[in-house]
Amino acid sequence: MIYEAGALSHIDPVVELHRFFAGFPGQSSQILIVPLSIDNLPETSMDSADRPVPARRFSPFNVCITIVSLVLVLGGLVGWYWLEVERDARKVADVTPTFSVAVDFPMKLEARFKDADGDLVADPPADAREWLDPEMLVFATLGSDATKEAADWADFIVYLKEVTGKEVRIESHNFLNRKQFEEIAGGKLHVIALSTGSVVPAVNVGGFVPVCVMADADGKFGYEMEIIVPSDRTNINSLHDLKGKRVGFANFQSHSGFKLPVVTLWEAGLLYERDYQFTYTGGQTNSVREVRMKRCDAVGVANDVLKRELAAERITKDDYRTIYTSGTFPSACFGYVNTLKPELAANIRKAFLKFPWAGSSLEKAYKGSEQVKFVPIEYAKDWAAVRATDESLRKVFETKP
Repeated sequence: MIYEAGALSHIDPVVELHRFFAGFPGQSSQILIVPLSIDNLPETSMDSADRPVPARRFSPFNVCITIVSLVLVLGGLVGWYWLEVERDARKVADVTPTFSVAVDFPMKLEARFKDADGDLVADPPADAREWLDPEMLVFATLGSDATKEAADWADFIVYLKEVTGKEVRIESHNFLNRKQFEEIAGGKLHVIALSTGSVVPAVNVGGFVPVCVMADADGKFGYEMEIIVPSDRTNINSLHDLKGKRVGFANFQSHSGFKLPVVTLWEAGLLYERDYQFTYTGGQTNSVREVRMKRCDAVGVANDVLKRELAAERITKDDYRTIYTSGTFPSACFGYVNTLKPELAANIRKAFLKFPWAGSSLEKAYKGSEQVKFVPIEYAKDWAAVRATDESLRKVFETKP
């Protein structure tokens, strides 16, 4: 800013300084005094008494800049708070309700079912008018690949038709939540294959009647849950080494792929989200692949599934190491809905237990896990350990991450 020396007598320095800073915010002030002869004074100059005091200059542009800057700063602070605080709170809030579908069912038969013999399984309806005797049986299998399932079960389907005198249609189903289990009681599915972890909710809310499981030549059945890690994870040798690591889980109802690993880690002092991160693989065969591809630090898998994956050469023993092995649990279960006509139910049971495995499509499909026949089970006894896992899982979800 430049002032002529002769004009300084007409200037209020305070007003001028305010005007200067208002016009150029953030810049340093500098006043340069230039000598001026009397001859150069303007002819119209006024006395100091008559000269008006300059008004403070107002700049709408500068006001807008200031407001925008404040808004940006405030927005940044709010954004930081959401990212650093609300995001973590939301993750915990989202995880627990999602996990809870794994235990969103009663631990005993619903009141609408009767259990006169005390075997913990629903009896057929007392009123014969409620019995189902469909012209076509719908067989719900476990696998997600419908074409493969149809090929694997082809010979059994033929045998089931012969024994029951019914047409049979095969469908692939994956039961994940209470609503889907309740639909079993609706009568649209008649013969059902269920994973180990799905049996308890299917019995208690769907009226599923467990009949048998696959077994080896000696009639021995069951699997152990193994927690496996990629072979190159040399720093992971125990459950405690999984702290801070990434663990892969199969679907929420999988006993060996989700429920039992979560409980096992919790019993070792490790809680989901608090002590380790997790990801969903969608299934146990996917979990095995995640380890082979080294995309997870660990997964839980049933070792009968692992045996089949090894036999199919989808993984090798050089790809993984086992850091934990559980006790023995029953494998996938086969049965029917309790509302079937008793004679039809008896024939379905007969078809499973009398099916000739030798040379069949089932023998080919399951030879990798050395399962060669169906054997009967007692739900009350054989699924006791599975029910205990479900009870423990409820306690895990009561623990805040």
